[in-house]
Parts: sequence; structure tokens; C-alpha cells
Amino acid sequence: MSKDTVARTGRRAFSLVEIITVVGVIVVLVAILLPAIGVVSSNADWASSQNNMKQVFTYMKMYSTDNREFVPPSRFDYTTSSYKGKVRSASPPGSIPNVGDLHEGTWADTLWTISGLGPVLLPDTVDNTTEWNYRYDAPDSVFYRSFPDYENPFRSQVANSRNTFQNESTGTGGPELPYGPGANHKGDPGYFAANNFFDSRNGNWYTFAQIRREAESLYLVDSYAGEVIEPDSTGFGDANSQTESQVDFRYAGDVAIMLMMDGHVRSEPPWEDLDELEQDRRIRVRNLDKR
Repeated sequence: MSKDTVARTGRRAFSLVEIITVVGVIVVLVAILLPAIGVVSSNADWASSQNNMKQVFTYMKMYSTDNREFVPPSRFDYTTSSYKGKVRSASPPGSIPNVGDLHEGTWADTLWTISGLGPVLLPDTVDNTTEWNYRYDAPDSVFYRSFPDYENPFRSQVANSRNTFQNESTGTGGPELPYGPGANHKGDPGYFAANNFFDSRNGNWYTFAQIRREAESLYLVDSYAGEVIEPDSTGFGDANSQTESQVDFRYAGDVAIMLMMDGHVRSEPPWEDLDELEQDRRIRVRNLDKR
């Protein structure tokens, strides 16, 4: 018998039981590691979304410095103003916005414009000089459906978890709007919604100095319903009256993040109603100029 033959006959093959044992160990390890990897990824999205909100606050202060310390309005309508400004103006001249009307919009359009993040173009309009170019208008649903992975500080790192007024039988929502009730944007980059206490369409403008207890006063919150949220049960829900909140608790552990008026960001789990939010958790959404 040759040495090679001795060597070959001396090797012992794995038994079926040993193979099954090894496979079982691998399965157990994968089962242990996958949730941990998911948690790490979710925590990274949560942290990145917080950083986005902090960047928004930087832009808010830039706007305030240039505009006599005023807080950026949650919504605006400059259609009747003698000087309408650049925000939501036709860009390039003569173009028509993909969503909404000219000279009407939200905080996102204002801060997008002053931060100079635009213009950005839709893929099929790069060579067309008459199409809307998002220079003075924050990207909207039309844009994100062409560029779903486009990132900017005005959206969460996590997608909207649902539609507004979702029909359980059909899974469809209401008619699309650029903001507010009726938005049908499940899967789009998650909205940050501004507290509509700062709505300038009623003629009310607030400076940072007018806001009492800035650390407790809310400016932005995660929402699936759009770029603004009403400072009442319509926006923040009321379990007693079965009014559903428009806040999107989209991160691990069912939490939403909030940007407060002093620039810090906090995370909160669901609440029963505004009284719990304002009295027990000391997060103010109404009467921010009152003590």
C-alpha cells in the first residue's frame, strides 16, 4: 500500500449528525445577529434624522438673522404681496411648479431657497430649460418618485410609514397634496412637519424672542401627512375622541423625533392627547408666545 493510499484512508469524513449540528449553530448565530444588525441600522437612521433636524435649525437661525429675528413661517401665501420674493417663484421664468401654486408653500421651500441647495432637476428634464428646476422650491412627491434615494436635511432618513386617511380594505389614501391632510406619500422620504402655530397666512409672525420656554416649544415633528401639522387634536390626536394623530412614530421602539425652539432634538413615544403631551411631558405646541 502506498503512502498516498494510507493518507486517504486515514481521513475521517463528517458524519450527518455533525453536519446538522454545524448548520444548527450557524442558524442560531444568524438569528442572534440579524436583529442586532437591524437595531444598529435603525439607530443609525434615527441619529441621522436627528442630525437633519439640527441642520434645519441652523438654516432657521440663518433665516432669522436676515429677517429681523423672525421664525420661518410654517406656511405662507405671498400671492397678494407687492414684493413676492424668490421663494416658490417660477424657476426658470415661465415654468409651472410640479406640485402646488406659485408663491404659496411651507417652511421647507423657504429654507431650501436660503440655503442654496438647488437647483435639482428631474431625470427626464435635464436638457429641457423650461421645466421646473427646484431652485426656489423644496423637492416634492414628484421629485422623490424619480429620485427615491435623494437625501437632504428637510426629510427623515426613514420613509413615511403610511398614507393619510388610509383605507384598510384598499390600502389607498386621499388625494395628493404637497402638505397636510390628504397626502398619499407612503414610502416617500419621511416628512418633517412644522407646527402650524407659525402659519403666516393669518398675518401672524413671531420672533424667537416672543417664544416662551423655547426648550419646551415644538417647531418640527415627524409626520406622514405633510410638511405642516396643526397644533390641535387634528394633528396630534386624541384617543378619547378617537382622533388619530398625524405624527409618524417611524423609528425603532415606536418613537418620533421633535425639533424644539432652542435647537435640541428629543424622541417621544405615542401619547394619549395634547394634555398629556403639554402637561405631563412638557412639550408645548399651542400658545407658544404665552407663559
